[in-house]
Amino acid sequence: MRRKTIFVDPDGATPIDDVTGLIPANIKTRRQLFIAEARNISKPLTRYMAAVPSRRLAPFTLDWAYKLHREMFGEVWE
Repeated sequence: MRRKTIFVDPDGATPIDDVTGLIPANIKTRRQLFIAEARNISKPLTRYMAAVPSRRLAPFTLDWAYKLHREMFGEVWE
């Protein structure tokens, strides 16, 4: 499968060389990607950091960490 690349990386930047899992079709620039990711990250950040989270809400297990990762990037990346 051919990788889809839409970003030009500045010198020294970590390359984004595969965007086939990118969900929003309207993202065309790295800036738009950063904004979309930041919006998605702000939701769980507010949920878990607005107050001290309970062990039930945030048990800090490996399964919970995977869930948190999906919450942070799930609307931007498949």
